[in-house]
Amino acid sequence: MAWTNIPNSDLDPESPITTSLVTALRDNPPAIAAGDAGAPKIQLAAMDTDSVGAAQIKADAVGASEIAANAVGASEIAADAVGVSEIAATAVHRSELYTGVVSLSGGLSSLTTTDVVFGYAYVFFPMLHALDGDSNRSSLMADDTDGVNPDSPRISIQNTSGSVGSYDIDFRYVRA
Repeated sequence: MAWTNIPNSDLDPESPITTSLVTALRDNPPAIAAGDAGAPKIQLAAMDTDSVGAAQIKADAVGASEIAANAVGASEIAADAVGVSEIAATAVHRSELYTGVVSLSGGLSSLTTTDVVFGYAYVFFPMLHALDGDSNRSSLMADDTDGVNPDSPRISIQNTSGSVGSYDIDFRYVRA
């Protein structure tokens, strides 16, 4: 059905009721709902709260180009609404992550071990450098978490030599 303009002259008190007038009166409301060319557009104020949901939106009808910048924030996304299954395999690239970089350094007495706690929940694998030039002095080992807080990643650094050594650790982490 297509939208039909009805001239005022067809609606004055002296005009006859014609088949074309009745047909237009019948067909125009569905043409408005369908958004046909020439039909008035339904305004947001005319829609009831929660009148449009996921069932009324065609698959792939809304993409990034239909969403205004910063229109969707944390308050618009329900807790646990987005999981691994909702994110495509290569959808998030490093350039889209809000990350930070930290460098830590310290010294180790001979034949000792120290624990390094990163202080961030999501840490990329760190780079460990033995600053004194002897790569045999330090080794990187995985360490247990504190058993209470899984968001407290840590490593142990061990000086396996008989002399004092130093280290430098660089790592990237995901920021909130």
